Amino acid sequence: MHYLELHLEKILMLEGVEKVFFLGIGGTAMGNLAVCLKRAGIVVGGSDNVLYPPISDLLAEQSIPVSAPDDLAVMQDWSGSLFIVGNAVSRGHPQVEWLMNHSAEVRCSFPEFLGSYMLRQTRNLVVAGTHGKSTTTSVAAKLLSEGRATAGWFVGGVLADQTPAFTWDPGCEVFAIEGDEYDSAFFDKRSKFVHYRPKVLLINNLEFDHADIFRDTQDVQRSFRQVISLVPGDGTILYNGDDPRLAEMLPVPWAPCLSFGTGEDNDFIMSRVSNDGVTEVSVRRKEEDAALLTVETRLLGDFNARNVAGAALAVRHLCPDRNETTVDLRDFRGLKRRQEIRFQDERRILIEDFGHHPTALSLALKALRESFPGWRLHAMVEPRSNTMRTNRLQSDLIEALRLADTVTLAPIHRQERIPEKERLDSEKIVQVLAADSIPCRFCRQEAELRESFQQEIQNNKTLTVVFSNGAFCGLLGEFVETLRQ
Repeated sequence: MHYLELHLEKILMLEGVEKVFFLGIGGTAMGNLAVCLKRAGIVVGGSDNVLYPPISDLLAEQSIPVSAPDDLAVMQDWSGSLFIVGNAVSRGHPQVEWLMNHSAEVRCSFPEFLGSYMLRQTRNLVVAGTHGKSTTTSVAAKLLSEGRATAGWFVGGVLADQTPAFTWDPGCEVFAIEGDEYDSAFFDKRSKFVHYRPKVLLINNLEFDHADIFRDTQDVQRSFRQVISLVPGDGTILYNGDDPRLAEMLPVPWAPCLSFGTGEDNDFIMSRVSNDGVTEVSVRRKEEDAALLTVETRLLGDFNARNVAGAALAVRHLCPDRNETTVDLRDFRGLKRRQEIRFQDERRILIEDFGHHPTALSLALKALRESFPGWRLHAMVEPRSNTMRTNRLQSDLIEALRLADTVTLAPIHRQERIPEKERLDSEKIVQVLAADSIPCRFCRQEAELRESFQQEIQNNKTLTVVFSNGAFCGLLGEFVETLRQ
């Protein structure tokens, strides 16, 4: 066994760890792990800059103290604790520099903590892919929670029904985890999912994202090949057989590989029918007419149909005793900030969505168009992610926004950090959409965003969807109150 792994195994036995401090506690994964450990009786604290809901609310509910990143006195107070370092912090961060200067302190990354301790004895379902990881993992978690095996899970988001996003105890037999391809920490540039010990690996899709760490699609594929190589011979790889980028990589000879999708060449072929807000997803084996299983869900769109079908199939392979033919998810509400309805009356709807990639915006707008026929779609977009802030996928973003009736662009988040020649050209987007008779407004100030929102809600049957992986300039709550009043 590698020395570091042995060292961590000895240190990270939870009954021997009394205090854990998180650097970058405001991240979705870090915040949820902090809450999980607090509920397990560990003393937990952390640091970060500005916190955003829903993680800020979760930390406050658990009375977890959060200090500023430049507070070095708190580091001395927590000396002797285990320090978990998030991937959002790096060299130059004051508390990181304190850690580097105090080599006796024990530190690790978030995924290293999970893989080296929490996931060693469990049969793990790792859900990977550019889009839909959180929703798919949350569906798998719900299904596992209803089975006979003692289950745990980690979902990179907040579930709408208040189910904990992170559940684990030392008796867990199976564990479902969202497998993120983003890097682990400044001292470990491998993707997080390589730490997670997959027994069943589910890959929903693959395309270029995270422009700050990946050069191109081939670079993303290289990372996914790493996690594929970690699936044991008695494990299973389930993958979207309709995705040409995954078809270039799979199948592999060392583990069973099964494809699913709408194409007739897949091992599992899915179809869907929607009626009265309920989607019925049927899955059959290739060359068989009878359905292997049927899933009923209220989650919207083709991509969510694929998410729930993939989750149900993955759970069957992780737990072979799960042979039910009907899965009822009609009461499952999914995640906050994933097509979450924040307000609705007969004239106006406000939806919040975490979409931060052109494909995610396109899929969401298609689902909303299908689910709310006759409504006028107003897309408000904050270019905030490292991919959306650049012009790498600008043409894809324009294609996605063509699915809306009118568009409002928020200021580019921290645009000064993106060289002008690489920066998203908001004014160009306005011009191109205008040529297609799609009104688009680029707002440089918060006041202009308020004005654009208020102007659009004067129209009858207007659905406003706000896309942001941040707080959309802190205006979401204000928009809700405006509609209520």
